[in-house]
Amino acid sequence: MKGTDKSPVLRKHVSIIHSDTSRSKWGLVQRKVVNSLLLRARETIIEAIGSSDKEKLDEYLEQTKGKEINYEIPLQRLKKDIHFDSNDHSLIKEALFGLATSAIEYNIINSRGVKEWAVMPILSYGKLVDGKVYFRFPGELREELLYPSVYANIDLAIQNSFISTQSLALYENVYRFINVGETPIFPVDTLKRLLGIDISSYVEFKAFNTKVIKKAVKEINAQSNIEIVEVELKRTGRKVSGIRFKIKPKTAYKVLEDTEAKIEMSEYEYALHEFGITKKQSQRIFDRLSIADLEERINAIQTTLKQRSDIDNPAAYAWTVLNAEETPSASQAKKIASKPSAESKLVIEGKLPFEEIERRASDELMLKLKDMYVSTMSSKRTAKDKDLHALAASGKWDDDAVYNSFASFVESTMYIRRDLMKHLTD
Repeated sequence: MKGTDKSPVLRKHVSIIHSDTSRSKWGLVQRKVVNSLLLRARETIIEAIGSSDKEKLDEYLEQTKGKEINYEIPLQRLKKDIHFDSNDHSLIKEALFGLATSAIEYNIINSRGVKEWAVMPILSYGKLVDGKVYFRFPGELREELLYPSVYANIDLAIQNSFISTQSLALYENVYRFINVGETPIFPVDTLKRLLGIDISSYVEFKAFNTKVIKKAVKEINAQSNIEIVEVELKRTGRKVSGIRFKIKPKTAYKVLEDTEAKIEMSEYEYALHEFGITKKQSQRIFDRLSIADLEERINAIQTTLKQRSDIDNPAAYAWTVLNAEETPSASQAKKIASKPSAESKLVIEGKLPFEEIERRASDELMLKLKDMYVSTMSSKRTAKDKDLHALAASGKWDDDAVYNSFASFVESTMYIRRDLMKHLTD
């Protein structure tokens, strides 16, 4: 079914699109209900404050922080949103029950630029009475759910054309990248989780491909406003380890204009943030490189930084690799690490040394930076980083290794997060 100019459109946070629903066993009705409730909650708040202006929305969020906020939607509106024609409401009740009792996993980049893993149900409350559905979102997720900075637009008319749960889930995950033309490579197990399938199912990739992927691609191509033109398989040896989808809009269908590639790059922006690359610089990289090229360069930078302890300026090194005409070979990367380009040195212009930051920072700011450091290190995977996280989490900030790591983190964070700089005293 083709979306129309009058179709309800949901700006959906990618953390919900890119969430693991395999354990909660979300069905098609639950996925559609979530989209309808998110849309209605956002409409309710905009109606209440009389504006969609960001400053007013931010003010509202600040005023309601920590409060339990209930929303409501007429049952008939919900049924229309999800294209549900039956008077048997048991499926809707079952969907609400599942959404309120089944936890799913989220990966969110919070307001401090730190990647968070969280597990919770998407609804903390649901009730159906007198022709209305009353519902509530967890306070921890409400801001990200209702006012996402990283999102994809989902046309509810198009979602209702799907008859398969996996087709809708795959559509949402690939549509995020419509203006890029291709998705990142999804590891097979990750893709299963995103489609709500247990990783122990379809052990043989051939079965997964035939019974799930090909059927979902066929339905997406027949029913939606995009076309998956190629399914690229990445192999490790003879085994399929990852999948990339190449996509394009259908010329006769409306593609929502503000589903922009530049705001769909959260995973990559997070990686560049860790290198010390600013948001503005990241956007320049996104505009220039394809996803495949960007992934390759990020992987090359991460590998080199793990192997080399003598790179004094990781941001300058990363900037040079990202701006090279081609992805550098191992020998070229070594030369870059030893002698960054003149342009790359601009990356650290204005960066304050840790000693000065520590001298000018309030106790409150230093506590916040320590909290950010502990949160960031919790997502690291190397043994060294895990040790640093354990030491920092237990308050051993005087340890030399923790001190040096934290100092480097603070210098990069304060450079990137200009909003924190204003808290430094003169």
